[in-house]
Amino acid sequence: MNNKNYKSLNKILAASMLAAIILPLFFLLYSTVGSGSSSETIINSRRILLLAKSIALGLNVSLVSFAISFFFSVFVINHKKKNLYFLTCMILTFYLIAPYIHALSWLRILSVGSYSYLKTLSVLSMYYIPLNTIVILMGFNSIDKDYIKMAKVYKNDNVILYRIILGMLKPYALSVISLVFIFVVSDFSVPSLFQFKTYSFEIFTVYTSGSSYKELILLSMPLFLVNLIAFIILFINSGKMSYFNSGASIVRNISLKLNGFNKVGTLLSALILLILSSIIFSNIFQIFDLKLLFNTLVENAGEISYSMKISLLSTSIATIAVFFIINSYDNTLIKFIILSPLLFPSALMGISIIGFFINFKFYGHLLNNDILMVYSNTVRSIPIIYFVLKGSLDTQNKNYLDCGKLYQKNTLHRLMNIDIPHFAVPIAIALYVGFSNVFGEISSSILLIPPGKQLLSLKIYSYLHYGSGSKITALGFIIIVFFTIITLGILMFINRKRRFFR
Repeated sequence: MNNKNYKSLNKILAASMLAAIILPLFFLLYSTVGSGSSSETIINSRRILLLAKSIALGLNVSLVSFAISFFFSVFVINHKKKNLYFLTCMILTFYLIAPYIHALSWLRILSVGSYSYLKTLSVLSMYYIPLNTIVILMGFNSIDKDYIKMAKVYKNDNVILYRIILGMLKPYALSVISLVFIFVVSDFSVPSLFQFKTYSFEIFTVYTSGSSYKELILLSMPLFLVNLIAFIILFINSGKMSYFNSGASIVRNISLKLNGFNKVGTLLSALILLILSSIIFSNIFQIFDLKLLFNTLVENAGEISYSMKISLLSTSIATIAVFFIINSYDNTLIKFIILSPLLFPSALMGISIIGFFINFKFYGHLLNNDILMVYSNTVRSIPIIYFVLKGSLDTQNKNYLDCGKLYQKNTLHRLMNIDIPHFAVPIAIALYVGFSNVFGEISSSILLIPPGKQLLSLKIYSYLHYGSGSKITALGFIIIVFFTIITLGILMFINRKRRFFR
C-alpha cells in the first residue's frame, strides 16, 4: 500500500471512529429540539449540591492518590531492586481488577451507612494509587540523570524533589490528576455501594424514571462542562508526556537524600500500599475452601465466559481501530476524536446509544443481542487503549522497524518478521489493559445488557448491595487470581522481548 492510499485509509478510519463516537450523542441532542418543556426545574439546589459533592470527591480522590503515589515512587527509586516483578505485578493487578473488588474488600471493614463520603474517598483513592504510580514512574523514567546531577551541585535533594523533579513531572501529574478526576465524577458504581449519591447517579436515576431526552441533556450539561475543563487539561498535558528514555534516567542512577519529613512521607506511602494489599488479600484470600471455590466457578461459568467474550470482542475492535491510525496519533483532530468519549459519563453514553437506535425498526433485534453493549464498550475503551498503545510504542526501538523495511523480501515477509514482532508487545499490553477495563464496566452495561444475560461485574455489583457473602467473596478471589496470572504472563512476555521501558 503506497503512502497516498495509507493516508486515505487513515482519514476513512478517523471519520468512521468520529461517527461511531458522536452520532448517538448528536442524535440525542437533536431529539431535544422541539420537545416540550419539563414540568420541573432541571437544575435545582439539591442537584447543585450533588454536583458540588461529585466535584469535591473527584478532586480529593485525584489529589490524595497522586500525593501518596508520588512519595511511593520516590521510595521505589531510593530502594532499587534488580527484580521488581512482584511489585510491578501487584501495582498492575490492583489497578486492573475492577473497583468493586476493592469495595468488596473494604466493605468488611468500613461497612455502609454513616461517613459514606469518607469511605468512598478511601476506597477510590486506594484504587487509583496504582494508576498514579505507573504514570509517575514513567515520568521519573523519562528524566535524564544529568539534569539532577547538575542540580545537586547547587541545590539540596529536597529542593530538587519539589522544585525541579516535580516541575519536570508537571505534564504527567496534570494528566493523571485530570484523568482520575474524569473517571471519578463520571462513574457511580463505588459511591452507590457506600450510599453516597453522585451527579452521575442522578442522571442514571432520572433516565430510569422515564424522563425525556431533553431533561437528560440539560441535566448532563453541568457535568459535561466540568469534564470539559479536566479534558482540556488532559489533552494539553498528555501531548507533553515523553515515554522514551535512553536508559540514563534517574530511576536507575539517582538516589535522593531526603530530610526527616520527606522520609516519613515516603515510608508512609509504602506502608499505605502495603495496607492496601493486606486488606485486599486478607479479606479476599480468606477463601480456602476448594469445594466452595469450585462450586462458585461452576455456578458462574456462564457469566464469566460471557463477560470474557464481550470484553475481548470490544477491546479487540477498539485496539484495531486505534492501531490502524498509528501514524496520526500526533494529529490534534485525531487525538481529540480518540479522547472525546472521556467527556461523557458512562451512563450517558449508554442512554445516548439507546436513544439513537430506538428510532430504527431493527432496534428490537439489536436489544436482544450483544451489538449495543459491544458498541458502547468499544467506544469507552478507545481512550484508554490510545494512551497505553502510544506509550508502549514510544518505548520501542524504531530503528529496528526502519532497518527491517529496507530488507523486506515481500509483504508477507515484512508482516511475519518485522511488523508482528515489533508491535506484539504494545498490542498485547493494550489488549490486556483494555480487556480489564471493559471487564469491570458497570454504568453503561447495566442499561444495554440483553434480556436473559448477565455480566459477572453486574452480578457482583448487585449482590454487594445486599451484603458480601462467601460466594461473592469467592468470586472476588477468582477474579484477583485470574488477573494476577494474566499480569504475570504479560510481564514475562515483555521481559522476554526486552523492549518495554529499557
